[in-house]
Amino acid sequence: MLHSSSSNSPGRQNRGRIISAAAALVPAFLFVFSSPPASALTWTGKDCSANVAISKVSTSGPVAGGSSRLITFDIGWDFSWRMSAPPSNWDAAWVFVKYRIGGGEWRHATMSSNAAEHAAPAGMEIEASPDGKGIYLFRGGDGTGNVQAPGVSLRWDCGADGLADNALVEVKVLGLVMVYIPEGGFYAGDGAADAAFRKGSNDRRPWLINGEEAIAVTNTASDGYFYVSSKDTWNDVWNANEDPTGAAFVLPADFPKGYQAIYAMKYELTERQYADFLNTLVPGQAANRYNAAHYQKYGYTISKNNGTYDTGHPDRACGFLSPADGYAYADWAGLRPMTELEFEKICRGSGQPAVAWEFAWGTTYSKNTVTAFGSEIDRILTTLARTNSYYSDEGYQPQFPLDAGIFAWPGKSRELSGAAYYGVMDMSTNLSEPCVTVGNRYGRVFTGRNGDGRLGADGFADELDWPQRDGKGGGYRGGCIGTERLHMCTSVRVEAAIEVDNAHRHIPWGFRGVRTIVR
Repeated sequence: MLHSSSSNSPGRQNRGRIISAAAALVPAFLFVFSSPPASALTWTGKDCSANVAISKVSTSGPVAGGSSRLITFDIGWDFSWRMSAPPSNWDAAWVFVKYRIGGGEWRHATMSSNAAEHAAPAGMEIEASPDGKGIYLFRGGDGTGNVQAPGVSLRWDCGADGLADNALVEVKVLGLVMVYIPEGGFYAGDGAADAAFRKGSNDRRPWLINGEEAIAVTNTASDGYFYVSSKDTWNDVWNANEDPTGAAFVLPADFPKGYQAIYAMKYELTERQYADFLNTLVPGQAANRYNAAHYQKYGYTISKNNGTYDTGHPDRACGFLSPADGYAYADWAGLRPMTELEFEKICRGSGQPAVAWEFAWGTTYSKNTVTAFGSEIDRILTTLARTNSYYSDEGYQPQFPLDAGIFAWPGKSRELSGAAYYGVMDMSTNLSEPCVTVGNRYGRVFTGRNGDGRLGADGFADELDWPQRDGKGGGYRGGCIGTERLHMCTSVRVEAAIEVDNAHRHIPWGFRGVRTIVR
């Protein structure tokens, strides 16, 4: 979600955190994970949103000798938590700013990397990012409930962006709800799923990822790291570059394996968030990121009217995205694509056993949502029916994606909320998750570099070691409205190395980004 403000004028860099004085927040919604994670919710009495609400944006004139300006706004989001008990994590808003001068092109603003130069309201904490691409805003202590944080103030390092003191500038403040994924080892593979990671040709035990060191994958019989190709299950031209089963290769130390801490988007990208993105692009860029022919097909409601993109369903998970669309969004927002190993870490959690055929919510239970109306009433219907997933079943084909996070509801367990271990929603269902693949040389060059907030002139991501615009290096994990039940299993890899170019957009394909924590 975004809000914009105009000002007549143009922080600084150092790093750290600032914690405001603690104050109690009234919990309206509880989403509590313990070990094993479980949720307990208190209904707010209103529709629940996956989008961040930002309002009352204002921008100061030049301060600090003309090198910076202050951007102030109110911000809020639903279903927030912070827990010091295991798994010891929290959700946060990743807040970033776009600006333009005199009606020109939108650019990414550089925020001060010194948290002491920003200000948060009581009970909230700000962590600045050393690269200046944005800030994280989260609770200063343990607590649950919807966040309402008025009067957040960020210092914009205008000098770094070359902004003149007298520049007429407009800003847009944008935010995404993220979840902190702590550092820790985990299992990849479950001993049963199709093309799952395993220790050997005769050893179905999962890979143990216990660091970010290089991994030598060999054609071993047991006690090693063995690769199973999705070609064994689905031989298709779309995975033509995938390595065969038993291939020997090295997964480099720089390839993100999931051990290191990251932030992950709590929800799949929504139509509101994608429309906000499109509204900052020049026409030549937007032409490669949007196809009007999809409007009103399978519930897709993003339209363009008088030069502005809007949506009739702001919280609906955004389908009809090619991988290149998702990578472009990530680059623009200062995020990056996740790797398929990070996908399994987010779903299963650190130190948790790998259960054969388990879904992201940690069990093998699933019940399909076969009645949906595309509105908030679906949250009630899924709860009454005890459904936690949405997929193509015998005799039933979903006609549109559900709202992001739709299965969350008062008193529901992690299993019935469809929540992954750390509180990330819908990892197994609704829309497929683009990931950087382990399975070919194009994916293995990925180093986890975050986007820089800028796209190429044609609207494509331009980070050199990311998957290519023709799809090489990418793939999909998780189930969706176009696949069967077992496709939702955490360790199923039948689409982990498929190459989808920008010409192919299908309704079951969405996006979720992550962010490397820069220290």
